[in-house]
Amino acid sequence: MDTSRSVTATTRSRANTYENPPQNGTLNCTYFEGHSNEVECFRRMLKYFFMNTWQKYKAKGRKPWKLGVQLLKIIFVTVQLCLFGYNQFSLVTFLEGNQWAFEHMFMLKWDNAYDSFAYPNTRNLYAIYEKKEFYDHVDHAVNQFAKLEDLAIGSYEYVDNSTEHHQVDICQTYYANITASENTYSVDLTKKTECWQIKVDTASNFSFLEYLRNHNEPEINFDSLVEAKVNFSVKTFLLKLEKHLSSPDCVLFHIQILYSNSEHNGRLRPEISQTHDFQLQCKGSIKGGKLNFSTTRNLMIMFDIVVTLLSILSLLLCLRSLCNAHKMKKKTLKFFEKHFEKSLTSSDRLKFYDFWLIEILISDVLVIFGSMWKLQIEEKNSSSYDLCSILLGIGCLLVWCGILRYLGFSSKYNILILTMKNAMPNMLRFLLCAGAIYMGYAFCGWIVLGPYHYKFRTLIRSVECMYSLVNGDDMFATFAEMSEKSVMVWYFSKAYLYSFISLFIYVVLSLFIAVIMDTYETLKDYQQNGWPTSELTSFVEMCTDLPESGTFRVQSDESSLFSCCPLRRDNDTQHDNLIR
Repeated sequence: MDTSRSVTATTRSRANTYENPPQNGTLNCTYFEGHSNEVECFRRMLKYFFMNTWQKYKAKGRKPWKLGVQLLKIIFVTVQLCLFGYNQFSLVTFLEGNQWAFEHMFMLKWDNAYDSFAYPNTRNLYAIYEKKEFYDHVDHAVNQFAKLEDLAIGSYEYVDNSTEHHQVDICQTYYANITASENTYSVDLTKKTECWQIKVDTASNFSFLEYLRNHNEPEINFDSLVEAKVNFSVKTFLLKLEKHLSSPDCVLFHIQILYSNSEHNGRLRPEISQTHDFQLQCKGSIKGGKLNFSTTRNLMIMFDIVVTLLSILSLLLCLRSLCNAHKMKKKTLKFFEKHFEKSLTSSDRLKFYDFWLIEILISDVLVIFGSMWKLQIEEKNSSSYDLCSILLGIGCLLVWCGILRYLGFSSKYNILILTMKNAMPNMLRFLLCAGAIYMGYAFCGWIVLGPYHYKFRTLIRSVECMYSLVNGDDMFATFAEMSEKSVMVWYFSKAYLYSFISLFIYVVLSLFIAVIMDTYETLKDYQQNGWPTSELTSFVEMCTDLPESGTFRVQSDESSLFSCCPLRRDNDTQHDNLIR
């Protein structure tokens, strides 16, 4: 093919620039500045430098330590992530169950339908519309809290059991003044907060309205009300079974019921939420069972420490390789300027750096910090599972992606990596153009369809809805849920949705796939007819010694590859370390 002849001609023209190398196996040398075989020595050193792990093993018989460390790290990090995820999801299940229990106990007239994961979310229908209903709702929550230990199935208890009275905090945030009458208004948007600390017991029948009247407090002014809150705390414990490999935890729940009136649209939306803390003073004894939880906990801590040390070792090996690559690049630049009076191109300079090592290095940093944070959770010094899951999750993702570096050594497995790498510039340029059209549709849909369609109510929701449409998800529901209150907007929505779906599914996606396929076909042609060469690769390829030829092995005699100057053994060691 023309491509093959072009590549061959380019290689020959560049080959004439350098000295003709000796025949394979006829030269054994160590690169030493000023030596007569300096060019060929350096060419062979570069040849070894750019070998992959398997080729270096055949060339010198050195064990692929980094590969072994990465394989061990994949196993250990994956096991660590699975153990952490198992405990995390047991906690999530526990918290979700308690959230549902709190909703049913403290929210007046709560319906089971609000617990469902229906789409759209049915919880938006739960609201308060009358003043009396608001006071009834607050009274119900406080009285249920006062009788919690008698009513609840869960093992709940009050924070302070030494007294019969338990505290509930009721707070309101309101504007300093809002009055409106006869088309005039007076507004002071200064926010003020007022709280009442109320003591309740199981025998009392609390009424918030009567409490305000008895203490000469004004009733709630809903015209200026921004939000009202009811806060209280309860204790419980998380019973973990043997399969969780962890001892029970004492948990303190901080419960808050929020009545938001920030929109002043005639409805209050009650919403209950809870935050939790693990109690460090939680102690107890466990009888029965097959596991010793203290021993299991120590083993888990030791396992996390092993993962941390393994990641530190991997980090140091990657830093060592990147440092050696930088030294080799500087040495090559100096060599080309001295012998050929030319400098390497930016693409040739980047070839010295293996960016897979940078990816592995980042994964090591994330796993190290994630393991340290997991140790804090094991010691009950922290309950931030979210941060730990992000660190360990991304770290595990990059660890598994790092194995592609070694699969890429074979031409049978590296087609995915090469296609993504070479197609990335064209893909980014294409996505930039398509993204401009996409955002135009997003802003248009948000501002026009938003008032009449749930899926376009916010800009973020509009973007997500359009992405679902591009992937063929929920199309009929998007058309069917469009409100018909405005005939003009309804007809516009049809033109909008049909044009967007047709443009992005039939045109944009097809062209995007064509960009990737064009790169794929180009790479397949390169694999059959030869790859384009540069000044650096042309220089290195003139060394025809095979890795298994034995010419790269370090010998103690003078005929060794690295023994041009046998009296300078310290020099040999320096360059041998450099090219590892």
